[in-house]
Parts: sequence; structure tokens; C-alpha cells
Amino acid sequence: MPGVESSSPPVTLRITMRTGTEGWIVGYLSIPNMKQTLSILAEKLNASDIRWALTGSMNLALQGLSVHPKRIGIVTMHENRDTLSELFRGYPIIELFRLENDEAEEIRYRVNSIELLICLEFEHGFYRQFLDPNHSLVQIKINTHDIPCLRLEDELRAYEHIGKPEKAEMIRTFLASE
Repeated sequence: MPGVESSSPPVTLRITMRTGTEGWIVGYLSIPNMKQTLSILAEKLNASDIRWALTGSMNLALQGLSVHPKRIGIVTMHENRDTLSELFRGYPIIELFRLENDEAEEIRYRVNSIELLICLEFEHGFYRQFLDPNHSLVQIKINTHDIPCLRLEDELRAYEHIGKPEKAEMIRTFLASE
């Protein structure tokens, strides 16, 4: 990408754009094993009946924003905790804690040397609304795996909710330029 320096090789991903049309996006993933780790994640979660969505900087990057993700973040419902523990058995847990706002519990795993942050939303959690089966998610295909992602409008609301106005403004500016 012009103006971006990276020692990582370019990664071409086949995605379905937000408008519903298919297109190509070429980007740089600054962390080795990121694409492979996303595929492992999607394979495990899509084989289960867990409703989940990619969130955070990785989601923003895959939808075209100029950010460099440091980890992979997903959100799902807290009642999936036992299933997730079974799916990721064998991967080291870095950290497990309850959020200060008491809306969710987070588990951080190490998968392929990548940090995987899983946010487990309680009944009253803010992100829970985005996991409703009637709520639309953006589907991005990596290799042969569909990655459900929060819509950028929902990410904007979430960043405002968690007190990250700079990220919210970055998304707002991006959406206005489309």
C-alpha cells in the first residue's frame, strides 16, 4: 500500500465488501501468523453453533481502515464459555478477568504466537445487541472461512461506549469518506 512501510509480505484477501459486492483488498498484516490464526479461529468457531463476531483493530483493518492490529479480538455470549474452553483447550491462557463495567468477562489466549482476546458478554453487556441473530454482521472470507465481523457503524458505537473517542472518530471519518 502506498506510504506504508512493512517488512511483512502483502496479504491478498477475498472479501465481500460492505455494499454486498465482492472485491479484493490488499493489505499488510504486521504480525506473522495472523492470517493462519484467523483461519484457525474461524474453523473452530464456525464448526460450533456459537454466534461470534470479529471486533477491534483487526476488524477495522479487514474493512479497510489504516490500522495495525496487535491482536485478534472477538465477542460472543458468556454462556458459550464452556464450549470455548473446550475448543481452545491446549492453547495457553494469558489472562482471565471480569471487566470493570461488569458487562463481560475476557479471556486472552495465545494462538500461533498471536494474542486472541475473547470477550464473553453477560446478559446486560453492550455488545450483546450485536450478537442477536436478527442483527446483521459483515461476512469477510479468509481462505475458505467466513469471518463474521461487526459492522463499522456498530464498532463506532462500541468505541464511544468504552470511552475511545479517537477510534470512534477514525471510523466516523472513514465512513464519511465512502
